[in-house]
Amino acid sequence: MGWFGKDKNEGKEKPPASVPAAETAEQKSARIRAEAMANARAARERLGDDTIQKIAEALREQSAGKQARDKIRDMDKARVAEHLKSLLEDK
Repeated sequence: MGWFGKDKNEGKEKPPASVPAAETAEQKSARIRAEAMANARAARERLGDDTIQKIAEALREQSAGKQARDKIRDMDKARVAEHLKSLLEDK
């Protein structure tokens, strides 16, 4: 580029050669989905179904939505009802 610095294209990463240049969105989505399924199958073979089920259950129990739902269920029903009515009135 002469006096003012390096060339604009210098230092930029180039796409991997294995990915086709004219890949459509549908093709890319299908390729990514196929890779994800292959990874899931490999993980299932390595870990086993029982371990995966235990991990899934632990994740469900730790979710923020479940924790919030449990807290609301433990609260006073009248207080929850009043709060919901005030939210509806604000709309």
